[in-house]
Amino acid sequence: MVELNPEQRQAVEHGEGPLLVIAGPGSGKTRVITDRIVHLIRSVAGLRPDNVLAVTFTDKAAGEMKRRVREALPEIETTPRISTFHAFCYEILRRRHFERVLLDEVDVWIFLRRRIDELSLDFYQKLADPGAFLHDLNGFFSRCRDELIEPEDFERYAGRTEQEFLAKAPGLAAADRKLEEARVEKLRELARVFTNSRRLIEEAGCSILGSLIAETIRLFDREPNVLGSYRERFQFVLVDEFQDTNFAQVELLRRLLAPPRNITAVGDDDQAIYRFRGAAHGAFEMFEAAFPGHATVFLNRNYRSSKRILRAADVVIAQNVRYRKKPALKTSQPEGERIFLLQSADYLSEAEWIAGEIERLHRQESVPFGAIAVLYRAHSHRDLLVAEFRRRKIPFTIRGLSILSTVLLRDLVAYLSVVDSPHDNISLTRVLLAPRWRFPEELALEVRRQAARDRCSLYDVLKAWEKTPRQADLERTGWPELHRILRGLSAQAGSLPVTRLFDRLLESLAPTFLPESREQSHLDAFRAFLVEWEQKIERTPQLVGRAAEDLRLKR
Repeated sequence: MVELNPEQRQAVEHGEGPLLVIAGPGSGKTRVITDRIVHLIRSVAGLRPDNVLAVTFTDKAAGEMKRRVREALPEIETTPRISTFHAFCYEILRRRHFERVLLDEVDVWIFLRRRIDELSLDFYQKLADPGAFLHDLNGFFSRCRDELIEPEDFERYAGRTEQEFLAKAPGLAAADRKLEEARVEKLRELARVFTNSRRLIEEAGCSILGSLIAETIRLFDREPNVLGSYRERFQFVLVDEFQDTNFAQVELLRRLLAPPRNITAVGDDDQAIYRFRGAAHGAFEMFEAAFPGHATVFLNRNYRSSKRILRAADVVIAQNVRYRKKPALKTSQPEGERIFLLQSADYLSEAEWIAGEIERLHRQESVPFGAIAVLYRAHSHRDLLVAEFRRRKIPFTIRGLSILSTVLLRDLVAYLSVVDSPHDNISLTRVLLAPRWRFPEELALEVRRQAARDRCSLYDVLKAWEKTPRQADLERTGWPELHRILRGLSAQAGSLPVTRLFDRLLESLAPTFLPESREQSHLDAFRAFLVEWEQKIERTPQLVGRAAEDLRLKR
């Protein structure tokens, strides 16, 4: 293994107290974090692996850290706690009997779209497509959660704004007064919808994935003994990609760390990908306020890129507003290939040039198509590229655009999960609340409460109700038909390949789409995925076991 450079070693061997490591791209920051974990476990007297917590932003990054630590410390029986912020908070809340269905952004949109009449929309109801507004609404309330702003906080802000307007309204010109009145009306409606959406979600026994951090902070503030137990357990905390942290995450860390506040934060303000959410150098300023007197180490030796790449990148990066003066990146790599900057007249000519260049690389220089990547800023920019690739018959795949984010396929995966395991409460809840089954929200909440009292699954409660007077309530819904479909598919799941079972599910639900519709193309793509998955499995691939787990992970 390559030796640590002096700056990396300084960060790895730092003693007690807060440490901020500003690590440029390709400077080995992940290695610094994992090597510091190993160093702490081996060198700090009495420190157990489970006294160390490392948090990051993706499951992939957490998995890579775990792998490296296990390889470096094969002798330890327990490993440090390495996870994402949300997984860490979910574990804390579950220990306090937090048993809610978690909704991600798409789930929240679906949830609220089905209850749009209960949100008390007035001003925004005038929009042609209220569903589009819900996307903006979710984004806005997500930023509120990142800043630990509760519905009641926003309600007070809207109230103050209205009082200020009323005080100055008599002195305003008519046009200005009308504009200010509309602004107040919007704020009042946002506050009302914020409160109503939170109430609806909680009454349904659900919680938003993005609210886990705020709920953990409320738990710590409400029950200091719980916070004390975690402070005692985690004596050293390490945070990767710190530039992407928000106010709520920094506040969680500030509460979690008792003096001498042994936190190591690694990141780079020039690599913030959530700048629009108030990340970037603001995260480091929050670190400075939360952990004053911290040490700082700069990692500026790049091991990944050529000299030419670094010079070009530095010209762009130098335009950023920076947290503090950083040394320029340096590398021992060769000069590298020249960089081309293309100026196109329009998006179409740009797409044509890119496709032509790919053809040239493939035909003249024998570069495999799979070795070429095209990056675009947003998915809305891809359509002309896709059309040009198809016209020239250039094979391609689009990464980071999952059809499983669509409502249709999330519903179908939920059906398959329930067929495999009827006791999957999250999937069964999603299925029950589909409009087709006419299952009232209030009845679903009753089922959930009964399951909590009896410590059983929702499916167990529904089956039990079929033999009691509550059967009359179920008969007024689509549960009898749904139960029949699920029983039939479950009976076949042990013998049919997943593709056949999927086809039977579609036959039972009988969705109809036009051949060229987006929904039909999503179904075709998903079935193609199932076929490909089956071909990779030697034995007959059935839904039970590995297939069902793969589907749940992809959901």
